[in-house]
Amino acid sequence: MHDVIVIGGSFAGISAALQAARARRRVLVIDAGSRRNRFASSSHGFLGQDGRDPAAIIATARAELLSYPTVTWLDATAAAVRGLADAFVLELASGDYVQGKRLILAAGVTDELPAIPGLAERWGTSVFHCPYCHGYELDGGRIGVLATSPLSFHQAICFPTGDRRRTSRAACSSRPPTSSRRCHAGVSRSSAAPCVH
Repeated sequence: MHDVIVIGGSFAGISAALQAARARRRVLVIDAGSRRNRFASSSHGFLGQDGRDPAAIIATARAELLSYPTVTWLDATAAAVRGLADAFVLELASGDYVQGKRLILAAGVTDELPAIPGLAERWGTSVFHCPYCHGYELDGGRIGVLATSPLSFHQAICFPTGDRRRTSRAACSSRPPTSSRRCHAGVSRSSAAPCVH
């Protein structure tokens, strides 16, 4: 039985597993290999790693983690869990089972892309999920924001400012934030896809 099972082998999962390993716990990391930033070729805004390939960052972190003899890595998908503290049973998609005393959920975020032709093929290369991660590099050209939630308006104004106009391709059904003047300053809505309030 493992002391700790960590579901998710990306940044959060490896960080959690590292601390448990340093406390000399028997750690199992279960990773499905679907990091959110797996489509991006560079990571930004990450202290000491700016501009580095996220896959290389993870490879280094994984190697460091696996240098601890109490850590085991399993490339697998967690399917179900049952039990209580000191007696968790985790079922894998393969049908196998593993047991652990503690469970850390670090499965991350999954982007559910709308069915827009060409969007999936461009995801992580010319279409991005985060203005903080990629906005600086996009500063030389036009930027569009696919608005699918109230947060989309916030993202539109977070991109670095410049001489160009930002266009928000609105496909939302929510109202913009209360400060609509601030929210829409410098952001134009496309007449082809008006925001429904």
